Amino acid sequence: MVTKIYRTLLLLLIVLLAGSVTARDLVLNEVMSNEPGSDKDLEWIEIFNQLIAQRNLSLYKLAIDDNTPIVLPSAYVQPLSYAVLCSNLEKYESVWGDNSGTWGDNLPLENYPAVELSDLNLVNISGTIHLINVALYDDTVSSFYWNSAGSDGVSWERVMPDSAEIRNCIEPSGSTPGQLNSITPQDNDLGIASVRFWPDQNNTTGFEIIIVNFGLNTMPDTTITVHYDLDHDSIVTNDDLLAFAYLPETSPGDSLIYTVYFELDGFLPYIIMQLPDDDQPFNNIWLHRVYGREYPTVILSEFLPDPTTSFGIEWVELKNRSDLDIDLQGWMLGDDKTFGTIADSEYVLYPGEYVVLCKDSTTLADYYGDNTIPIIEMSSWAILNNDEDMVRLKDNNGNIVDSLPYDHVFGGNVTWSRSEEPEQTDRWGWSVDEGGTPGRANEVYLQPVGTSIDVIVTPNPFSPRIDKEMTIEFEVPAGENITIKIYDLQGRVVKTLIDDLPAYDGQVVWRGDSDAGRRLKVGMYVLYMEVSGVDQYKQTIVIAP
Repeated sequence: MVTKIYRTLLLLLIVLLAGSVTARDLVLNEVMSNEPGSDKDLEWIEIFNQLIAQRNLSLYKLAIDDNTPIVLPSAYVQPLSYAVLCSNLEKYESVWGDNSGTWGDNLPLENYPAVELSDLNLVNISGTIHLINVALYDDTVSSFYWNSAGSDGVSWERVMPDSAEIRNCIEPSGSTPGQLNSITPQDNDLGIASVRFWPDQNNTTGFEIIIVNFGLNTMPDTTITVHYDLDHDSIVTNDDLLAFAYLPETSPGDSLIYTVYFELDGFLPYIIMQLPDDDQPFNNIWLHRVYGREYPTVILSEFLPDPTTSFGIEWVELKNRSDLDIDLQGWMLGDDKTFGTIADSEYVLYPGEYVVLCKDSTTLADYYGDNTIPIIEMSSWAILNNDEDMVRLKDNNGNIVDSLPYDHVFGGNVTWSRSEEPEQTDRWGWSVDEGGTPGRANEVYLQPVGTSIDVIVTPNPFSPRIDKEMTIEFEVPAGENITIKIYDLQGRVVKTLIDDLPAYDGQVVWRGDSDAGRRLKVGMYVLYMEVSGVDQYKQTIVIAP
């Protein structure tokens, strides 16, 4: 941490070395024009005293844009120190002080004068401020310009007291009133300039890390460490260590770029990247929630691309499969060509919940006769084709996190549905019921993926009295229709389990009864399965006492 003494010595050095300015005086050093949360009472201007003698603000006027200059109230600015002019001192103290209601009662946090200037009114998008020394024949001793709004709650800072260059503050809090500006170069400052991350193949997360020597001195070789922040407390331990890398010596202005891949636990784990401490501590640590191997948190669950004329409303269902609350603001849904924003404002999808996206919520709720279906009515809807298209989902970082291409539809308001079975969540099929299951768990006939009929019968032998039921789990090759029947040893059909349904992978249960509902005798039977025109399967099964 840079101490107050160190900051004072550094600023004194800047003043002594900056020979381009002919007259030393007060400097407009930092401006909060784009106030936090659009609260105009949180606007302020920071003044820095370059001199080695104190200055009274009453000797100055402040001219904002083309308005009449304001004579400043009396307040002494100490040598090589700061003062702040704020539009509302109570509000300023509540944010940049200790919120005690009194400015100056908490040192060193409130160790500079803060003066209320009720006429202060700054424009976000652009502005000009002039500081005028009345004692020097109304000479303008400092000017400050900005020509964009920048970021909400982020101040504009001067790079050096003798420089005209103005940039947005880069300190995480958004401003540095009463302190050395975050963009002012310091002696030793090796920082993490940026980290870009993305979900990659094979359940890994890719990172591009850019490290820059922002300081005035050459930095010796060092290391960067990467940790889990399992407790979300920003404190790293050896137990949390993921990796470390050696960094070579870097000259002022040098950049180091690294691309690495990690397989990370969970949906959105917190990751900390850390450099050793130096004169600018805030850019030594990068803390962020990133993609884990279980990502995405929210997935496509079901969609209806070809509604009947009587219904006429396409819809797509999402499911939060994680244990986290996910805000869908900024997420996007689209087809093969275009995307539309799902939610312009906050919409939290809680763990295990579903939400249905459509362009007409009233029609959808009326058709299903259910006003409890969670629905988001999207302002822009990409119409889905019936013959061939793709449904795609983007997260709020712009990454496509889920998609499903399809080349046919099922008709009759039968939906494309995703399996809810724990080991089958990457499998899709069609809804068991007409209209699907918007807003609740899917009931699915899974698309065939095998090359031949594969069956698992559990248990076999089986006792209707003890086991209650037999489970017949099957995978089949693609084909038109599937039939499953039970025959006795005389070749007679005693039970039809599936009769000429479109071919799918799944399971059925049998309780040892006949089509007439009677319990069959103990003995041997034949399970017969057929995918019409593609494959057949037979297996002996036994009913035990």
